[in-house]
Amino acid sequence: MNKPAIILLAALSLHGTAALAVCKDYGNFKPEEGSQVVGGVAFADYKEDKIDAYFYGEMCWTASEIAEEGNRRIFYKLIAGHDANGRIAGYVPLEDSAPAMFTCPQGSVQAPSDGYFDKVEGPRPGFRTLVCKTTQTAP
Repeated sequence: MNKPAIILLAALSLHGTAALAVCKDYGNFKPEEGSQVVGGVAFADYKEDKIDAYFYGEMCWTASEIAEEGNRRIFYKLIAGHDANGRIAGYVPLEDSAPAMFTCPQGSVQAPSDGYFDKVEGPRPGFRTLVCKTTQTAP
């Protein structure tokens, strides 16, 4: 079986199933004393069809990335629809798709917190931030 056929078969087998998350601890974020934040992502539009994302601490994603360098990943935007000729007619707005694309590891919940990671690598103008907060209570 050739490579395009294998890719098509894999895509068809996943169609209609819930997206699986890939999780990673980037090791570039240590929570402050008493903080519930375990990780997160700063993200923004990157060109018309891509998303630029910087991951911190423990974080997950459900979309296939197209580039990775350190804690930076580039993703294709989710497609909103096609025109009559089958071409992409538009993309799902980033603020609507990001919470589903960038998920939290088990035992944590997602919350918006713009600018939260500015202290780690400096401000990123135009970027939005989602953090993952632990749901577990300290013993």
